Amino acid sequence: AAGGGGAFTTTGSDAYFTGGNIGIGLSSGFGATLHVKGGGTTYDKVALLVTDSSDVQIMKLTSAGDNIAIGKNALDTVTGGSGLNNVALGLNAGTAISTGDNNTVIGERAGYALNTGTDNLISGFYAGTAITNSVGNVYLGYRAGSATAGSANGRNIAIGYYAMGSGNGDGQENVSLGHYAGSAISSGDYNLLIGRQAGNAITTGSRNIVLGGYTGGLGVSTASFNIIIGDAAGVANA
Repeated sequence: AAGGGGAFTTTGSDAYFTGGNIGIGLSSGFGATLHVKGGGTTYDKVALLVTDSSDVQIMKLTSAGDNIAIGKNALDTVTGGSGLNNVALGLNAGTAISTGDNNTVIGERAGYALNTGTDNLISGFYAGTAITNSVGNVYLGYRAGSATAGSANGRNIAIGYYAMGSGNGDGQENVSLGHYAGSAISSGDYNLLIGRQAGNAITTGSRNIVLGGYTGGLGVSTASFNIIIGDAAGVANA
């Protein structure tokens, strides 16, 4: 049977409200059907927190809007006095960010180990999972940059399926565009790789330019200062 209690109507263990607005933290000036007013104007106050039945965070908004997290464990390490202006969307996205600022991580485990790094844009399933303190990286695509820890300087750009996705090191300021482009880079720096699997054998080589689809530059691994242009060009070089 339905019963009334103030503005809410109850039916068994359920309660509902069908008219007007609901305010939490304010009594007037509602700006929406549900208006939540935070407890402060700084990032150390959480305005909205949603958890699952085990009290695991699945959504969090800070009072000043500095951090936005949607997804189980997304951005859950950020606490009062820590990281600013971060956006994390997805299961375990940015879960380790503590004092890092201005990061956007989207996708399951995107930026999973990112801790103190700043100004990173990471989007894709398992993208950028290994970076910790690196700065200014752009990783877009399935597992893009997933094994590249990146130096503190970072500033790598990897766009494409597994682009810079298998190497394990601290390479910096590489540009890899294409499916598996630069996928093995570890400590190589300043490489420009464009095309499907372009330079995907490069590990420690630096300052290479590889332009060509499929296997262009496949044979370059530790060599530096090469310019390779054309499909499958340079596959015998080492």
